[in-house]
Amino acid sequence: MARISYGEVVTYAEFAAAAGKPGTLCAAGKVCSTNPIPIIYPCHRVVRAGGELGNYGSGSNLDPKHPENLGRKLALIDLERKFA
Repeated sequence: MARISYGEVVTYAEFAAAAGKPGTLCAAGKVCSTNPIPIIYPCHRVVRAGGELGNYGSGSNLDPKHPENLGRKLALIDLERKFA
């Protein structure tokens, strides 16, 4: 996850393949959802195929599908793309 370049996104499938575990999309999602330090390991850069955001916990107590969390994920992606 730390190797995903600033301003770039990868799909869960690409993330799993880069970890040497192609086809383990659920495991890739679990790694992102249990990320203890998202500021260092930028899990917001991992998205669903087709560019859909997927889920994002953002360190909040809200559901990872909650619009506020997804809004933060999108804002981080947009911010990085703007300054990449």
